[in-house]
Amino acid sequence: METAIAGTTDPLLGIYNEAQFQEMLHLETRRSERSSRPFLLMRITPAEGLDERESLDLFKKIAFVLGKVTRDTDIKGWYKNEKSIGVIFTEIRQAPEHAIESRIHQKIHSNLLKLLNFNQASKVKIEFEAYPKVPNASPFKARQESKRANLSLVGENGEEGGLTETQHFAGETSHVQGSLGKTTAEGKIEHGFTKQRLLLLAGDMSLIFSSTVLGSWLRFGVPFETSALQWGTLMLAMFFYPCMLYIFDMYNVSRSFRCYDGIVRILSASILATLVCGLAFYIIPEASYAGRGLFLAQASILTLLLVSWRILFSSLWQGTRSRLRALVVGAGECGQAICRLLNSPLSPYEVRGILDDDPSNQGKKIECAMVLGPTEQIGTIMGQVWAKAAILATPRNGNKELIRQILDARLGGVEVLEMPGIYERLTGRVPVQYIQDEWLLYADGFYLLSKEYVQKIKRLLDLIFSSLILVLSTPLLALTAALIRLDSSGPVFYRQARVGKFGSIFSIVKFRSMFENAEAKGVKWASRRDPRVTRVGRWIRLLRIDEIPQLWNVFKGEMSLIGPRPERPEFVKELDKMIPYYSVRHCVTPGVTGWAQVNYPYGASVEDSLHKLEYDLYYIKNMSILLDLKIALKTVGVILLGDGAR
Repeated sequence: METAIAGTTDPLLGIYNEAQFQEMLHLETRRSERSSRPFLLMRITPAEGLDERESLDLFKKIAFVLGKVTRDTDIKGWYKNEKSIGVIFTEIRQAPEHAIESRIHQKIHSNLLKLLNFNQASKVKIEFEAYPKVPNASPFKARQESKRANLSLVGENGEEGGLTETQHFAGETSHVQGSLGKTTAEGKIEHGFTKQRLLLLAGDMSLIFSSTVLGSWLRFGVPFETSALQWGTLMLAMFFYPCMLYIFDMYNVSRSFRCYDGIVRILSASILATLVCGLAFYIIPEASYAGRGLFLAQASILTLLLVSWRILFSSLWQGTRSRLRALVVGAGECGQAICRLLNSPLSPYEVRGILDDDPSNQGKKIECAMVLGPTEQIGTIMGQVWAKAAILATPRNGNKELIRQILDARLGGVEVLEMPGIYERLTGRVPVQYIQDEWLLYADGFYLLSKEYVQKIKRLLDLIFSSLILVLSTPLLALTAALIRLDSSGPVFYRQARVGKFGSIFSIVKFRSMFENAEAKGVKWASRRDPRVTRVGRWIRLLRIDEIPQLWNVFKGEMSLIGPRPERPEFVKELDKMIPYYSVRHCVTPGVTGWAQVNYPYGASVEDSLHKLEYDLYYIKNMSILLDLKIALKTVGVILLGDGAR
């Protein structure tokens, strides 16, 4: 990320530039070695693969939190290649470093969660390094001493949990196989999410009615009379405002509504709903207001109330729901991944510890929890830590004795959950690195792949809507074609080979957004601010107008409106070798938009393709007409906000 640097500090974030920070770190290291006075280095790093805008937004929020919770004596600056922010905590006396790490971790996490949603939080990694470094130090002894440490940091005390680290999957890992179905615990957690969404909706409906009453009183100076209620007008408002809030993801209770992004989304939804309602009032005479003054008064009041209601909801209910205490069975990569995911106050689960049969792991702290003992003690340890559930993060076809012990625990009343199921429900992704063929075979879902009547309904809807949109957008298509022709030489439309259902190859049709012969030097992913993109091409990509001609592919049956995005054969050949189960996405018809497109920014790397495959597998597993409708609505929000366009 490019950042303007003036003097010794970054004027954008208010932290030291990298050269100055590294010099201070060197001086502190030498001072610590001479005096034996310890200090602690913390590094905060967003996940790789974020574009420049996302990285800058995350760094701004991180810098804001650091300025709020750290002391003046703590040194903050760019750590390495402007990809991490470092903080040097001085004056920590002789307290054990593990206690300090824990307290700082809580402070940073709890304050960052006020600005970030659950998915954003999962993209932040926090690491610590203690100075001076003591060889062969006993981590178990340090942890025991840390329990007696009494430290004081700026900020609020007593907050539990924290941000999750980035879910980066690489290499061979342990896997979980099979399906246990939705357990009672999962059902209770899902019920809690549903109740919070219904509470949000009920509050919105009440505010719409209240804004109409207040608007009438302000406009006409008289109390609003129920007998004079314009029910048609009120019903339109009660339909369009919740729809727009849903489009802008404002019923996602895992999203923080108190951050800048949340407030912008609420304002955008309210403004768009106001415009749609205003258009409807002119089209439908029976729904018209008594005057434009009342309409504007109601819209202004409602916008203010909606912002206030979301902030109040976030303060009172988000992160305060009861959390299910659980033990993680397995300390391998799979177990570490689920610990990172659940290490957040917004998580519905509280990890009380880890069980693992490796003697070398006993007493160690792995990610957010301690290894409390071997799996054979699952019953005893469950009672000691008051846990109600066990999360399997071990191979199902592994140690038969381990499987027997977990089965005995389940028959004894322990809720047994599977890691991929929890991960899928909390993130809307299938963790492809932690599953095997048996999980895909026995897991719930994939029902509609064999339902021929549903496929016919989906095809009928594709025909109807692709034809309708093509006809209605004819003036826009003609204007775009003229601008492309005037802007640069070359054809108006661009055809490109893509991989369709069952690996078939077809030619996708798009408006040309790059210069002619842009790939003369070879095929490559589009990059941000790609020099191959024309002036008109940049705008039609931003507004997604270049995608409209693909509706002809939908009409022909080569594509669907909703489905995994088709990829180029050259990329598919390589990605299929590098990413497990990549070919699974070809079992359904590719789409113009999909679950990955509304949940993940533009991908231009193998790692991005891995994350998008996780979303695609979730869609294939849970495919339904209702999910298609949800994706269609969210696509509108993505287009309006310009997310992921390149």
